[in-house]
Amino acid sequence: MHDHVELVKKYAPDIYGLSMSSPFAQIGYNLINEVKLKIPKLFIVCGGPHATAAPQDIFRNSFADACCLGEGEETFFQLVISLRCGDSLNNIAGISFRDSTGTITTSRNRPLIPSLDKIPFPAWDLIQLNDYSGCRKAMAKPSAAIIASRGCLFNCTFCSNPVWRNERPWLRLRSPENIAEEVLLLYNRGIREIYIRSDEMNSNLDWAIAVFNALAKLDLKDLYFQCNLRAKPVTKVLAEAMKRARCWLCHIGVESGSQRVLNGIQKGVTIADIENACRILKECGIKTYAFVMLYQAWEVFFKLAN
Repeated sequence: MHDHVELVKKYAPDIYGLSMSSPFAQIGYNLINEVKLKIPKLFIVCGGPHATAAPQDIFRNSFADACCLGEGEETFFQLVISLRCGDSLNNIAGISFRDSTGTITTSRNRPLIPSLDKIPFPAWDLIQLNDYSGCRKAMAKPSAAIIASRGCLFNCTFCSNPVWRNERPWLRLRSPENIAEEVLLLYNRGIREIYIRSDEMNSNLDWAIAVFNALAKLDLKDLYFQCNLRAKPVTKVLAEAMKRARCWLCHIGVESGSQRVLNGIQKGVTIADIENACRILKECGIKTYAFVMLYQAWEVFFKLAN
């Protein structure tokens, strides 16, 4: 934290942005307060799931000046323009902010961005990709991650997805062509493995197959992929398309080996669905990485006999 704060002090920016999730909120508060102590006039903006779910908590525990609620691309852009021009923040949709009197004001909701293809790619040229370790497990280095979709159609009880559901559609997909274009950009910058970090690639099976076909069509024989899948639907056609695109690892939210637990968390899959998905992926030479959750309220513990 000390090095980071000193670097911020050296850059002396006009605006400082910080994204945080709820489990790491206290670390975020400590960082915000330390930065504000060093640069009192710095305008600090928070984003991410915690800022969207609990902006009042952020204002109560830190010296943050504003929170972006929901998707931040358009909101943050308008916030920067308003601050540069000295305009009122009241006209910006999708923010909570602390005014000059210390009063917290929350504006109207900002609609979701309907077409993800219209969002510019991240400024990958501003990042020294080799400074980052990348994926924990990878066939090739360096590695990076992209998002191919936003949202999820399902209602698992443990998920943060309801935080973002201020309107429909709950799931938005980038076009296969748009995804392939960003992949090629990253490849040309030296990336050799990409983790597609969408919640699940197979919410729309036809789209998922089209995405992997578009990636295979790039014919980049030293580029590898990994992705997230829901346990159903997983078909041989999908797995074969993944294999052609050199997707070697698939992360599946198994969560539990107990059907009682799966029903309790409203996962919407069965043990048979999970076994079937793993079997099909294995037959096509794709490894499976299981996300597993422990100590659910629906678990039953048995005392072992001596």
